Amino acid sequence: MAYLFLVRSVRARLFCTALIVIAYAVSTATAVTLTEEQARRLSVSTPKPEYPSAARLRHIEGHGLFLLRVRVQTGLVKSVMVERSTGSPLLDAAAVAGLTQWRFKPGLLPSIRVEQPGRKDALPKEDWLVRVPVNFMMRR
Repeated sequence: MAYLFLVRSVRARLFCTALIVIAYAVSTATAVTLTEEQARRLSVSTPKPEYPSAARLRHIEGHGLFLLRVRVQTGLVKSVMVERSTGSPLLDAAAVAGLTQWRFKPGLLPSIRVEQPGRKDALPKEDWLVRVPVNFMMRR
């Protein structure tokens, strides 16, 4: 029984270490914050995240910062990470779901390696990081 516990604890440590390494690689990679003009020029579709009705009923508001990992060749969003939370899991989930639907013009985005040729990132050179602020505000 002690052996089983040891194996599980080693697996958990390895998993946690891998998560920390990935988080560090993502946080130290260069991300670009787009202006509205740049987003219009480089994008095909940027639908706004839907305000969750449960959050509206409870008058929950928040501002967050999200990191999109975009595939340069296709313009598709591969993943969305929460860089700074809105303060509400409901709003964060809605922002991630909405930002996943964004589409950029294929081939127009610079790759991470082009921006920092001397750096050895864990992210492939086919990807681009975009920082997007999201605001959920109730109209008064």
